[in-house]
Amino acid sequence: MRLAQLRNHERELYLFQVRVGVAGVAVLVAFALLFTRFFQLQVVQHDTYAAKAEDNRISIVPIAPNRGLILDRNGVVLARNYSAYTLEIFPAKVADLDRTIQELGDVVEVQPRDRARFRKLFAEMRNAESLPIRTRLTDEEVATIAAWVDGGALPGNPADAPPARQFADDSAWQIGTPDLIIKSTPHVMPAAAPDWFGSYVMPTGLTEDRY
Repeated sequence: MRLAQLRNHERELYLFQVRVGVAGVAVLVAFALLFTRFFQLQVVQHDTYAAKAEDNRISIVPIAPNRGLILDRNGVVLARNYSAYTLEIFPAKVADLDRTIQELGDVVEVQPRDRARFRKLFAEMRNAESLPIRTRLTDEEVATIAAWVDGGALPGNPADAPPARQFADDSAWQIGTPDLIIKSTPHVMPAAAPDWFGSYVMPTGLTEDRY
């Protein structure tokens, strides 16, 4: 005998109404949260986001003021504008200062007082990145240096260059044989490879400290 399943229609209707009510409350809460957030952004924090939007639209570009002539009350010029060019040397990037100054003297005029001032500055500020060798270059001198650089910074007359040093034997010690020679472990560096900084500990064979 097959029993028919009895249903409680009133209970099912009640459960359906509860579910609809819960879903409706959840929707109302979600809309309330969205409205609250919208109110906070558009009303409470309006000035903050308006300022950010203005900053994104406008960029501040510094403009150096043009300095004009400075006159006294009688119209006499006290200060005027002029272009000043300075020729500087980076001592850390120069192997031979005397030779560099000599070669610069072939391009622009470098007087003895310029050399003396440079030597004094170099003795006082050895850690300085650059030091001036000539100040107040004329437009013609600047154009000459620019043309010299654009042309590849030609070395000048080869006859003025010192003779190349000649070695009798490239494999021999040129300044005397050392007292102790330590052979290191051979290391092959590939042609296409990043820089490698390694260290080896090699036996010296010494039984006592030597200096």
